[in-house]
Amino acid sequence: MNILQRRAWINLGCIGGALLFTVIFLSIAVHLNIEGDPLGGTLSLLVGLTVGVIVTIRNLPKENLLDEREKMITHKAFTYSSLVFILFMVYTSMGMFFFSSARDKIPVYLPFLLSVSGLFISQLVSFSIVLIWCAKEQQDG
Repeated sequence: MNILQRRAWINLGCIGGALLFTVIFLSIAVHLNIEGDPLGGTLSLLVGLTVGVIVTIRNLPKENLLDEREKMITHKAFTYSSLVFILFMVYTSMGMFFFSSARDKIPVYLPFLLSVSGLFISQLVSFSIVLIWCAKEQQDG
């Protein structure tokens, strides 16, 4: 297992853990009918973004350790994940417009929620493509 695969497995595990934590927290919040200010969500979003930026900056020197094959795999993964993000945003934006009948108001949090969901799905696709292409390369020999 090379650096690229290890990093993709770790990131997929983190995404899965975050998804599991979110589902558990939201189910508890819905069950208890919790109401309140959105400060906690905003604070956790800022903490998550800060951690993500720090981890990305720390991993920048490791990009030089990748060979040409691994750089090609990351480039393909980025291309496919960008395509998925663009298609997701276009279709959800059009869906929001058409399902709101073009007259009703769209809640202010919905575009932000869809953007974050699109980024989440894009990262999931990116790490999955890295693992698929690495397995394919190893199988071909």
